[in-house]
Amino acid sequence: MTRDRARPRLAAFTPLLLDVVVPVAAYYALRLAGLNAVLSLVFAAVPTAGFLMYQAVRRRRLDALGAFVLALLAVGAATSLLTGSPEFLLERV
Repeated sequence: MTRDRARPRLAAFTPLLLDVVVPVAAYYALRLAGLNAVLSLVFAAVPTAGFLMYQAVRRRRLDALGAFVLALLAVGAATSLLTGSPEFLLERV
């Protein structure tokens, strides 16, 4: 396979990697490190939020779905931190 054919495939999997694999791995790593569930969920969501912001800056327009997901994440994180219950973050879907 040539490099020209490999780049589009890698580019297609980058959002999946940053939106799914990294947060899940970060959550489990933080839980293993002894952090509670709420903080682990909040900190594990940071890479996804950063990727959404990076895409918005790079494309110079805000993706409506990305903004909606980021808003849900922020509200869920704030509610979970105030109540101490991880269910608010987990029930956002």
